[in-house]
Amino acid sequence: VQWGEKALVHKYCTLCQQDPTSHSHIPIGVLEGDEPSTIIYGCPARATNSTVDPIVHHVAVQLEHCFASSSTGSRWVWCVDCNGFGIKEATQGKLAVKFGVLFSDHMPERLHKILLLNPPSVFRILLQAAKAVSGKRTLDKIVPITGSTVEDMLKRLKTE
Repeated sequence: VQWGEKALVHKYCTLCQQDPTSHSHIPIGVLEGDEPSTIIYGCPARATNSTVDPIVHHVAVQLEHCFASSSTGSRWVWCVDCNGFGIKEATQGKLAVKFGVLFSDHMPERLHKILLLNPPSVFRILLQAAKAVSGKRTLDKIVPITGSTVEDMLKRLKTE
């Protein structure tokens, strides 16, 4: 909480207030269970703003907003839709490093899973950058989910 108070000077993402397509990191539901987890959907290729610091700020603000609500739980699952993910997104090593630091140093126990939905082979470039700064515990939470149909992917999701 102390980190959030210091790092999150702005309470809202001003870019998204001006253009709702600026970022793609949206709370879509809550995974029920012993420890409820907020489910966050993101599709990097859909975001119209690829500037690193505002993306990290947006994600941190969204997460802090979810954690502040008693109905969303204290953990989160990030579903990363890799549809349209290409070389532009894969070469954002600075973003991967900043996310690695954010998730490993500031929110390690809150991250339940990162589900990569149909990650292309180029995604490995971004993962390499994240591995340099992320702890094993965070990296172990990354789960690729592949399938040719929605039903295939849902079957795999149910096992996670």
